[in-house]
Amino acid sequence: MHPSYGGHVGERGRSNHADSFGDRAGTLIQGSLAQARSVVRYRVMRKYAIAALGLALATVSTAAAQTASGPAPREATLTVTGDGTIERAPDLARLTVSIITNDDNPGVSSSENNERYNALKAKLAAIGIGADELHTYGYDVSFVPHPPRDLPPEQRQPRYGYITNRIVGITIVPIENAGKAIDAATAAGVTSVSGVSYDLKDRDSAYQAALVAAMGNARRTAATLSSAGGFALGSLQHVGTGEAQTVRPLGQQPMFRAMAAAPVPTDVGSAGPITVTAHVTVIYLIR
Repeated sequence: MHPSYGGHVGERGRSNHADSFGDRAGTLIQGSLAQARSVVRYRVMRKYAIAALGLALATVSTAAAQTASGPAPREATLTVTGDGTIERAPDLARLTVSIITNDDNPGVSSSENNERYNALKAKLAAIGIGADELHTYGYDVSFVPHPPRDLPPEQRQPRYGYITNRIVGITIVPIENAGKAIDAATAAGVTSVSGVSYDLKDRDSAYQAALVAAMGNARRTAATLSSAGGFALGSLQHVGTGEAQTVRPLGQQPMFRAMAAAPVPTDVGSAGPITVTAHVTVIYLIR
């Protein structure tokens, strides 16, 4: 029995010895791997550190070079302004009329207003002003209740009930028909005529001509300053424009509040010129 027991113990001893050897081998392998990873990390970090150092040195070198050379000198410039004015005879007139009606019944008030508007179109068409030259700028209906009977006359309003108000703009071409248009409007029963203003059909072409004149004015001013200051003008660097300004003449300002036609033809007089002004700002290099 002893040999058998002894043989069993020997087998366990060999097994324990093998396990111990395996543990030591595993520990050695893990240690080697850890050391290898440390070496790899060191080399990667060293590589990035060298690259960062090179970038920093390059940045410092560039900054030092810029500091040594200094900012680029600014080129000298001259700024001048110019104005141009163009005058042209007006070829278009405008007239504004209002039609006001009232009644205790809103439908009656609106219908009467429409009748007077249609009469206005017919009267104007008879002198060559078509319906496409009429533009309604405003139309509203409001209600004003009747006052107490004992309200003094000076405190009473001219109209009560439902008040319909229509404002119409009329374009008149040729402008010589302005007086005829006023007479036609009063004959149609409009409530008031507010006067005549004049304009240009093609105001943009007048403004373009004013811009050319303004640039010429700026160029002459720059040349004068260049000659007086002893420097030469260089290339054009900038051109800026201001808002256009237009001065429109006004004819006589008739203000009719009568419903009957004028007893004599209305003469609004002759129209003065339309004045269009342009403004520019110009910058030149100088040397």
